[in-house]
Amino acid sequence: MFKNKNLLKKLSYKQLFGISIAYVMAVFIGFICIYFGGNWVAEQISTKFLSVGVFILIILITLSIIQFFLSKILFKITNGLFGNS
Repeated sequence: MFKNKNLLKKLSYKQLFGISIAYVMAVFIGFICIYFGGNWVAEQISTKFLSVGVFILIILITLSIIQFFLSKILFKITNGLFGNS
């Protein structure tokens, strides 16, 4: 059920708090970028089909960028236990 339960036990409370804040901030930033930025850009396109395609592209780009930075932050917070170098 808990895949990384043993790894989480190795972390201090400060690191667990940092991980929690990092995830919450990543979700918040992703939501803001996708909801406001994506809708604004999609509204600028007159064709409905093309605007949906652009919106999906914005979602994919936003998630990729956030995943990259979250991985770097988690690597730094956990001293290499989580995330990639």
